Amino acid sequence: MQKQKRENIRRAVFLIYLMLTIRLIIFKYPFADLKEIMDTWQSGVILRGLETANFRLFKTVRMYIVYRDRLNSFENLFGNVAIFIPFGALLPWVDSRFAAWWKVLVNAFLFVAGIEVFQLFSS
Repeated sequence: MQKQKRENIRRAVFLIYLMLTIRLIIFKYPFADLKEIMDTWQSGVILRGLETANFRLFKTVRMYIVYRDRLNSFENLFGNVAIFIPFGALLPWVDSRFAAWWKVLVNAFLFVAGIEVFQLFSS
């Protein structure tokens, strides 16, 4: 029973981390603003978002490095890296099947890709 309780606590910690990460990255705007954005979701808006989407690897990172004296670049780069560090530590802690580094990497990639796809369609 004690083992099951520990597993439930670990899962709860991981779920809270995931919810906080999603809240900070996707839902960083007030709810009223998000509702207004969702009300305007139409195929034209989505297609326009795809036309202006950034598909070049590290394009934004390079921009932040070039313009490091402007834009709060350090905070953005550091924050975007730091927010995903717990994912790599918590996932194997929650489930030992994910203890291999490549499994953590694949799951982190899928998590980040899911966030990026959501942001792509919401812009």
